[in-house]
Amino acid sequence: MVVEELFASAARSVLVSTFTIHNGARVFAALAARMDGCPELKVRLFVHVNRAWRDTREESEILREFADDLARQWPGCRRPEVFYNPRTLSVDEEVRASWHAKCVIVDDEISFVTSANFTEWAQQRNVEAGVLVRSAHFTRQLRAQFDMLVQSRAVIHLPGF
Repeated sequence: MVVEELFASAARSVLVSTFTIHNGARVFAALAARMDGCPELKVRLFVHVNRAWRDTREESEILREFADDLARQWPGCRRPEVFYNPRTLSVDEEVRASWHAKCVIVDDEISFVTSANFTEWAQQRNVEAGVLVRSAHFTRQLRAQFDMLVQSRAVIHLPGF
């Protein structure tokens, strides 16, 4: 409920960071509707693109498959900007990393930091914990961490988004 309400109330910007997305059409319905109804709303999504164990496919193939799946799940006309950490796709176990941060930032005023993934189970069934912070100072600092990752190219745009 918190996430839906945050998405529906957004006026200027939304940043979503998640590890897993399943049933994105349902989970992101309120956000997509808000994006379609509010053209000035800027939305950034930070995701984990996974290379399964022993998957030796080209990085470009994994990215295309992920982007196609996300596009099929996305319920709106406008799409968010989507970023991923290229280290999640490394074949080198010493380099590979996970994108595990889960939070929502709305209009640089409200932050929701949570254990929940963006799945129906996590949003509707699981027992998860989260904290809603109504502090512009905290929220701007949290967003700045993501902005720095984009600026330093530690995360890059998902092709097709």
